[in-house]
Amino acid sequence: MTDITSRQASLDPLWSFVVGIVSAIGLVIVSKISAPPVIIVTLGVAGALAMLAGFHTDGRRRALLLLMAGIAIGGWRGMEETKRQGTLDALLESPSPIALRVHMTVLEGWSPSRWGQTTRVRVHEAWHTSRRVDLPRRCRLEVRTTAKGIGLPQAGTDIRSLVAIKGSAQRPLLVSASPNLLETLGPSKGAPALREYLAASLVRAAGTDPGRIRSAELAAALALGRRDMVPAHRRQGWRTSGLGHALAVSGLHVGIVSGTFWLIGVIIGLRPPTIRWALLLMVPGYTILAGAAPSAVRACLMVCLYLAARLLGRAAMPLGTVLTAASVMLLVSPGLILDPGFQLTVAVTAALIRWAPPLVEWLRGPRWLRGVLAIPVVAQLAAAPIVAIHFKTATPLAAVVNLAIPLLLTPAIPLAVSAVILAPIWQGGAGWVLEVIRILTDALWVIGGLGRQWNLIVPTLPGIILFLLVATGLPALRYDRLGRAAGIAWITLILLSPVGWFLHRDALVERAELLPVGDGLALTLTTSGRTHLFDGGHYRSEAAEMLADTGCRHLFAVIVSHGDEDHAGGIRRVLETTTTDRLIMPSWLMTQPAIVPILRAARRAGTTISTVARGSIVHSGPSRLDVLWPPAGRTNLSNNDRSLVIRARTPSGSIVLTGDIGSDVERDLVRTSNLAADVLLAPHHGSASSTSGRFLDAVSPSLVLIPAGPKNRHNHPHQTVLDRLSARDIPFIYPARDGRCGVLATDDGQWQAYTEAQ
Repeated sequence: MTDITSRQASLDPLWSFVVGIVSAIGLVIVSKISAPPVIIVTLGVAGALAMLAGFHTDGRRRALLLLMAGIAIGGWRGMEETKRQGTLDALLESPSPIALRVHMTVLEGWSPSRWGQTTRVRVHEAWHTSRRVDLPRRCRLEVRTTAKGIGLPQAGTDIRSLVAIKGSAQRPLLVSASPNLLETLGPSKGAPALREYLAASLVRAAGTDPGRIRSAELAAALALGRRDMVPAHRRQGWRTSGLGHALAVSGLHVGIVSGTFWLIGVIIGLRPPTIRWALLLMVPGYTILAGAAPSAVRACLMVCLYLAARLLGRAAMPLGTVLTAASVMLLVSPGLILDPGFQLTVAVTAALIRWAPPLVEWLRGPRWLRGVLAIPVVAQLAAAPIVAIHFKTATPLAAVVNLAIPLLLTPAIPLAVSAVILAPIWQGGAGWVLEVIRILTDALWVIGGLGRQWNLIVPTLPGIILFLLVATGLPALRYDRLGRAAGIAWITLILLSPVGWFLHRDALVERAELLPVGDGLALTLTTSGRTHLFDGGHYRSEAAEMLADTGCRHLFAVIVSHGDEDHAGGIRRVLETTTTDRLIMPSWLMTQPAIVPILRAARRAGTTISTVARGSIVHSGPSRLDVLWPPAGRTNLSNNDRSLVIRARTPSGSIVLTGDIGSDVERDLVRTSNLAADVLLAPHHGSASSTSGRFLDAVSPSLVLIPAGPKNRHNHPHQTVLDRLSARDIPFIYPARDGRCGVLATDDGQWQAYTEAQ
């Protein structure tokens, strides 16, 4: 029996068990399969019996029994997770507000959000009335306040609060309406408090030098997992460079820290068993101190399994330790199967162990160079589909950028740990270490600029592609002929997916469509074969992702009605990822600070910038856009009342597009403009202060589009507006109710409404 064959034979039972667990948990959670408690318990018992039977057999029978055990145990744990998520879904979908009493510990510092301050917390217990609610162990907490973290509990503080629950069952957001609702239960303590103290010591060691302060923030992220200390725009820059994993304490960080500790032990003359015992204590301690992210926990389990095997005098196969660590984590917390961090760390580590050595042998040149080339290539091929699925982005040059990691990031991580150790006891020494980290990370940032030059938005992958990726990814970890065939199939799927994206193009039929952005307004108007985007919603990538899903890769114009975040927040990302000919905005907006990032993105993309005011006309083939509002030089209006109002005249009829104007501007428009149109985009999301009766009568639309997205914070549209439309027998549609919806030109030149369900 060859070495490869014997290696696979020894892995077969474990591989079968893990395949059973992953398949069962994934199927149950994704499909939300549930069963009575007696069946769930029966599955667990059956799985345990099958596992015991498997240990008393060998060969193919053992692999089959362990596969059955994995399916049964995975089904048991998956159904328990589905039950927990079902409870949370019921709370999230409740028509009336739900208040929870939650006991939690603050894990890190506070970061600004749109409505207040956010942090991560560890949940100890949660109650709704007298019923206990099983929340995920870690959640985000948002406190509605205008303060910048002043007076909010420090990391390590136990608190109790009444909160509302938002978001999803997988990633719930706990919202406290006021800092006054936070009850502090004692002083800060534990690992989070120590992390806070060490991070603050790093900042003090940096002094007043801006470069060293930036280096201290990065060192806190690299060594302690405190990514919240890195400014949001810098975190985003690292992600778009293809280096976002550098800021998350993961297997790479745990491995480098462990290797450095081993090297130091050898240098000072410690015997290998002594170093292994020390590492068994040090690695779990460091993992906890660094935040115990799923990737770090996986690496910690791997290192501990390997060290324990060596101390017992037994060999430990690296791939076996990965599979064992993954199965243990899934059995403890089945919901991790949907966590991108867990998926990335397991997939990338397993792929590197299985495929980096053969790729090194296949390449030509010095062995060290082959290793430097093989590792980022394998890592990026393994990570690319997971990143595309969860984050809907692709950085084609990420593998090239990651070639710099061995030279720059590998020394930066132990240096960051050294700075953390030195900062409380010798600030001067820590400052010099931070200066070296600054040089390394600045060089890495510059190299990362190559990745930032080319970012793609990835459309939502079809379910069949997701199934094939899983069906080929698991067998690709085998060392036999099946593994080689599955690996080739995996690579083929990845390489062919972009071909499908570019072959898919949305039909350029005459229509206006409301994108179901979660907050704000984003509307596409396609006329005469050209697509225009009117506003981009609040969230950074939401509109760009929805455009990618429709196959839209070119825009004739992006129109910004005004600078409010719920209208302009997504524009920059659209300009970065979609070829755009023109950026159109009201002339007054050019003087506003909020528009600067959008202007920079437009100039970098080579997009023509046009400013308009009342009386301007934009020609788009046989169609034209008549700007009805605001008048040039009118400064005595609020930003909302200076929103663009455009009457789009197309071959199929007219559409009036509005931003956030109120009833006063509507009255001026009725008096001074020709508003007659077939379709109206309701002003201000259908709020009570807009869409007046006189305005509706002047437009006299046959259909109204209301830009009110799902779960919008203000519960738009207002019932008063809906009643006003119903009283005039004007049909209306809006994304909060209808999903992706709009109007489509028919062959007889009429506009017909359509919704996502049609």
